[in-house]
Amino acid sequence: MRTVLTVMELSSEHAQLEIVNNDVNMYSISVSEFENYVEENKAYMKNWLARNAYFPPQFIFTTYREEQVDEELMQRQIDFEHMVKGSRKDNIYILEVCTREQLLYLIDQYYWLAAENETMLIADSKSVIQIKERFITKLYSYITMEAEVHKGNGFVIAVEHDGQGMQLVTTKHEWIGLKNLQKTLGDIHLEQWNDTYYGL
Repeated sequence: MRTVLTVMELSSEHAQLEIVNNDVNMYSISVSEFENYVEENKAYMKNWLARNAYFPPQFIFTTYREEQVDEELMQRQIDFEHMVKGSRKDNIYILEVCTREQLLYLIDQYYWLAAENETMLIADSKSVIQIKERFITKLYSYITMEAEVHKGNGFVIAVEHDGQGMQLVTTKHEWIGLKNLQKTLGDIHLEQWNDTYYGL
């Protein structure tokens, strides 16, 4: 049985993060036939990355909960940077992923954070993700993320709102356009290809 996907081309105002480049292509990709959409979209994202990602990627996620993330990552021998920013004390983790096994473990372990409106990004090693703290008052601030996607061969994947799918931002020629992107999607039935964003 083939997976049913909804694929939409997006413009920059619908991105999960601020995109610095003007010359990127953006897509929303989501599994669209299952009731348990978070688990199904997570499974599809893992499948897509296992077939298409090139290493070593960056892996960035945030949480404002008190977690034992540092200990878990050290036990797995995954290099990371941990910073805390913003009024609600966002814990921001920036990781360097060396193997497919590490990448799939991280998605399994932390995708649920993104499914609760937290951030999860995966990007090639040459794209630049800037994390900024914006101050509204002396006591209140929030974080924003900007992506400058590598011009020659870049990609950034962001988990969609509430874990409903993933956004792919890319400059990689082999992934741009309907025919090229379809080659990356696997054994799927393409439910919709729309040139305007209408929400998920």
